[in-house]
Amino acid sequence: MKLKGGSLGYRLKIGDLIAIIVFIGVFAYSLDLSTNTSNDRPFARIESTEGEYLYPLETDVEFTVKGPQGLCRIKISDEILRVIDSDCLDKICQSLTPLMQIGDWTACLPNRVMITLIGNPSETPSGYGELDSLSY
Repeated sequence: MKLKGGSLGYRLKIGDLIAIIVFIGVFAYSLDLSTNTSNDRPFARIESTEGEYLYPLETDVEFTVKGPQGLCRIKISDEILRVIDSDCLDKICQSLTPLMQIGDWTACLPNRVMITLIGNPSETPSGYGELDSLSY
């Protein structure tokens, strides 16, 4: 089989050029999707007897949530969430590891405060974080 344009040269046909452009486009698109982390920014979901609150982890803030035993102070700093004070007796929630990744959670049971790190709230599937038959 002899190639057009000589033994070492090859002339690109229009189909070859289209295939190369499509390949480069698909590659660039997949690279953009893999490096786009804007949808994976964690949010803190705080649930208490007074309601549910959402705070982005990228915002440094300190706030208080009221529970049946008193107040629970929570601090977000450098994308790390921790319970810094609570009016409960045992204060176990204060001694636990800080929350840093989506899926991390902590609770102050006497104050009925549950804190969970979730992904983008608009993209979190229904039922995320709830118990199912495998959780028991």
